[in-house]
Amino acid sequence: MKHILEFRLFEYKAGPKIKIKWTENDAIITLYYEKFGLRKLGVTNDNVEAFVNEYIGSTENSLKMQAACIRYLLTLNNAGVPSGLPNYSNAQENIVEKYRKFSEPELREVVQDILDNMTDDEKLNNLIMADEYKKEEVRKGNQKKQETLPKLEEPRDKFGRVMKKVSDIKATPPFQIGENIIHRKLGPGKVLSINGNILEVDFRTGGVKKIAYIPELFL
Repeated sequence: MKHILEFRLFEYKAGPKIKIKWTENDAIITLYYEKFGLRKLGVTNDNVEAFVNEYIGSTENSLKMQAACIRYLLTLNNAGVPSGLPNYSNAQENIVEKYRKFSEPELREVVQDILDNMTDDEKLNNLIMADEYKKEEVRKGNQKKQETLPKLEEPRDKFGRVMKKVSDIKATPPFQIGENIIHRKLGPGKVLSINGNILEVDFRTGGVKKIAYIPELFL
């Protein structure tokens, strides 16, 4: 008996050019993954990413997020607060209602039927989608890092004019107040105060000066 469900049920945008589509088949696989893992399908922990790329067209991280939605539905009737993510779809709700009482062998038969009937073209398309999705995950990760970086203050002189940035410090950040540093042009000095990337330094020969360093140069 075939359990292949061809129509798409829910989708969401993963990025400006990517739309990941999750079918009922994907929801069934995710339900099996959440309840029983993938080992009895011949998938080891090291191969979960490759499996999801080929058979769902997404990533392991995305599968875990979808599994958290399934987990929420499975624990709705449990005593206490359900665990997982509450932003589940109608499709996931329908799949859980239909298959949640299946035993491991019964649900594995349904999943194996889905996997066996997937064409090479479908697998190839899934791999292409997964590759684009992974690029988008990297882009989002880099964007999040940039958003969390502290904004560096531009060094200014007593007239409020932006000073030229200096990165000739022979030391490695993070700097500490009271630390002795050596500047290639100004010589040795002691750090008096720190404000972002701005150091106020008392140089032996030049007196107190504000200098700026570029953190990226020390990475």
